[in-house]
Amino acid sequence: MKIEMVTLYASPERTVQPGETALFGNDEAQALIDGGFARPVDADGIRTRPVPQPAKAGGRGGKQPADPPKE
Repeated sequence: MKIEMVTLYASPERTVQPGETALFGNDEAQALIDGGFARPVDADGIRTRPVPQPAKAGGRGGKQPADPPKE
């Protein structure tokens, strides 16, 4: 099964960096996916689940405006 690693995978046989795709046996690939260490990809290397988009920050960031003084 072809998967994309989310975290570093290292074994005596090979190392797979985060973001790289690699072929694994079905049992090992499913265990990595279930553990949150990898994502499944199809045969063309396309992710089979959408990647969540980061939240947009409002404005330019920095300090929030102060509340108007209370009378």
